[in-house]
Amino acid sequence: MIQIIILAIVIAVLWIISFKLMLAVVALYSAGVFLYMNFLVPREIPEKLPADAERFIRKNRRKSKLEFMKAAFRLVDRKYASGRLGYFIHPERYFLKDFNKIWGIKGFILCDKQTYALAVLLVRSKKFKRREIIEEWSIELPYPHNYLKIKLGNKNYCLDPWGHDHGARFGDYALKEGLFKISYRF
Repeated sequence: MIQIIILAIVIAVLWIISFKLMLAVVALYSAGVFLYMNFLVPREIPEKLPADAERFIRKNRRKSKLEFMKAAFRLVDRKYASGRLGYFIHPERYFLKDFNKIWGIKGFILCDKQTYALAVLLVRSKKFKRREIIEEWSIELPYPHNYLKIKLGNKNYCLDPWGHDHGARFGDYALKEGLFKISYRF
């Protein structure tokens, strides 16, 4: 009986050590991908968009900036799924930079890809200039979190389609308890 208890304790200790090691690996991997994808490789606004993205822009062209922003947010929010499990199931999606490939995905995609898709729609609509869009990162280990901030009139709007699945409404963002924030122009 004592051997079973000792074996259970050893297994529990090994499980805890391996879980902490796994979290450390995920944190290092996330940090590396974060730095590479967002600071070393610039994001481009594509010259040509997929047909359905172009249709969306044409259909909503007459809307005000705020109404267009809301419509684009809803489109991206409905198009993609969010969730932390996706980080482990779809690691191949970490390195996507091509808008057409990102746009073609259905299901889970990371927060920075969702905000990139949203920013491309906003800029390509010609209602927003690239310099009007601020990208913000809330650093919450092991996951950095990305959302957009746009000022219209006297009000700042945070656009976080990934966070919408986690309780953030239009104009707000998720994961506010991050250790620190990084902001820069899109």
